[in-house]
Amino acid sequence: MDICFCMVVYNSTIDDCQAFQSLKESLLTNKDVHTIICDNSIREDIKRINSQQSEAYNFTYLDMHGNRGLSNAYNSAIDHCQSQWLITSDQDTTYPQDYFKQLRCAIQQHSEVSIFYPRVVAPRMTMSPFKPYKSYPSMCAINSGTCYKRDVFEVIHYNQALFLDFVDIDLSLQIHKQHIPCLFLNNPVLSQSFSGVEHTSIQNALNRYKIYIKDYRALKQSWPKHCSMNKINALRHTVALTYKYRSLLFMKLFLLNKLSNS
Repeated sequence: MDICFCMVVYNSTIDDCQAFQSLKESLLTNKDVHTIICDNSIREDIKRINSQQSEAYNFTYLDMHGNRGLSNAYNSAIDHCQSQWLITSDQDTTYPQDYFKQLRCAIQQHSEVSIFYPRVVAPRMTMSPFKPYKSYPSMCAINSGTCYKRDVFEVIHYNQALFLDFVDIDLSLQIHKQHIPCLFLNNPVLSQSFSGVEHTSIQNALNRYKIYIKDYRALKQSWPKHCSMNKINALRHTVALTYKYRSLLFMKLFLLNKLSNS
């Protein structure tokens, strides 16, 4: 079976990405795995290196011409994917060496399934699968490491109004609505560096929070009912940032954008 592995990178060379480092041998030796690099980098020197490395590794390189967000990058990869299966990946995901072997076994054993979700862990938490809130209609999974049958994207798509946050929730709601058969796997287990806990300055955190607010409002346009149910999580996130940085600026943005009334 042929598989397309899509990795979105941002201001990092391919060689420095955890996803590539952990899968390098498989990506360079498996003839039935084709790699697409979607480069959201804003640094020209990084983009130049990634273009050169992609050529050397025989990867398909897509210059996104600036940081256009996850949804745009993944949709571009889907447009260029000519394989039967597509894997989406962040640059900060670490894969086990037998990831492709375990995935192929799952695909062969479950021919009726169109989407396979691996388990993803981070320090002190399980990132995927998860439920955004108790009454959410199904389990949800993060994008990184998920394997899709290519033809599912004839009925679902990444919402390009979403830049970074809630991309996985929006897609899972589409998947649930379309009744696409999915399977959550106990193995392989992936590990993720979670950018949400890595900010070192309040300004970085505020910039990141503004993206969160914008994406929350975009999700509300598509799924108003679920945003209404999810507003308590938005409040918890805001309170956590307020406490961490000892600043009311996050709560002020929360109130100004009327997220409490979502």
